[in-house]
Amino acid sequence: EELNPYYIPGTHFGFIAQEIEGLLNNDYPNNGIVSESDGILSLSYNDFHAMHIMYGQYLKKQIINLKEEIESLKSELNSLKASTEV
Repeated sequence: EELNPYYIPGTHFGFIAQEIEGLLNNDYPNNGIVSESDGILSLSYNDFHAMHIMYGQYLKKQIINLKEEIESLKSELNSLKASTEV
């Protein structure tokens, strides 16, 4: 409670199905959005687990690629510095 300034006793936090639907742009067929017969949308949180894991894997690859690019740029910069010091 003390660590979370947004904590309100008796409340639960979650996603709004319409906002998730707008983010996913219907690109993901099993996106966890459930349309009820009355048109109300709800979310099946279990369907999000696979997407979270896949996105985590994607982000990990991006981080590795960016680290490699940074190291390459550092090396190139050091070479340029060394060539101008002569």
